[in-house]
Amino acid sequence: MMRITEITISLRDEEKLKAFVNVTFEGCFVVRGLKVIKGDMGYFVSMPSRKMNDGIYRDIAHPVTDEFRGRLEAAVLEAYGQELKLQGTTETISVNKKTTEKQYDVFISHASEDKVEVAKPLASYLKKRGLRIWLDDFELTIGDSVSKSIDRGLAESRFGVVILSPNFFTKQWPKRELEGLIARETEKAKVILPVWHNVKFEDVVKFSPILADKLAVATTSGINIVARKILKAVQQKS
Repeated sequence: MMRITEITISLRDEEKLKAFVNVTFEGCFVVRGLKVIKGDMGYFVSMPSRKMNDGIYRDIAHPVTDEFRGRLEAAVLEAYGQELKLQGTTETISVNKKTTEKQYDVFISHASEDKVEVAKPLASYLKKRGLRIWLDDFELTIGDSVSKSIDRGLAESRFGVVILSPNFFTKQWPKRELEGLIARETEKAKVILPVWHNVKFEDVVKFSPILADKLAVATTSGINIVARKILKAVQQKS
């Protein structure tokens, strides 16, 4: 595993952005543009990213294992804390407490027709607030095995946001994802967080009585409201 040999911190005094970070590995390779962010769940490290043509920000460099991600984040936040001390700041850094057994906080299951209107805006909102999101657009690249990647995402996510819509009801891939989430849910462990999009109670009952019995949030409330309720559910289980 690569050694982190140098971390440089450039402090920022903004509401959420607290520092820009450059990290050098093995004394010969540097990654610039990491950020220390103060989110709703504490401090976390955001990877370098850029805005794509579809308006979504995607990481351009990131760890591929949860172990190294945790090691990198811990090292950056430690360096950030030391820089604060050098500047005479006594701010307490509460680290974003993430479940180490899982790589992602939320898996977003959706029909492709609902991606632009619901899935992407929802994922972006949650990601900006420190949650680790599995969304096919964020995780899949050319040449990946779709089925293996989805299976891994399901297994490595704490929660599954299921966007129930007329399009969802007719698709096979989303149904398979839902089956995987249902298999993980027990009486004491809530996994599925339903979002209703252009559907009524009767539609959901017809598709799945089990899902109809779960408290859901509808997109008619607005994406921001939906995202806040999901964030609250995740935080309560953190």
